[in-house]
Amino acid sequence: MIDNLRLDCNACKTTSAMMATKLPKFSGVVRVIGVILLIPSFLGLGFAALVFLSTVLVSAEHASASSDTAQAGAAVASVIGFGFSLFVGAVSLISGLLGWLLLLNRRVYRCLRCGFVFDRA
Repeated sequence: MIDNLRLDCNACKTTSAMMATKLPKFSGVVRVIGVILLIPSFLGLGFAALVFLSTVLVSAEHASASSDTAQAGAAVASVIGFGFSLFVGAVSLISGLLGWLLLLNRRVYRCLRCGFVFDRA
């Protein structure tokens, strides 16, 4: 309902010329950087999930080892695997959030005649 509202343009003094629309918050270069951050973050999350699942499978397989040293080695390896997958997942989530924030749009009123932009709150 509010999106259909048209305002008078203060720049060119045309009545009902400003229409609600969305524009990118940042320039094209910054948006490209956002895409460059976003794509590897998806790959990093997939890699972290793969490392996590493989660590779970390997630690379950070696949990029934016969010697105490083999069990201790399996426990250390599982801790290292879980820690690594957690670290990669956290870094990927943070970079993905930053990339997504760089790709956001803002809501504005834009004049259809002269192109004047007025931010709407």
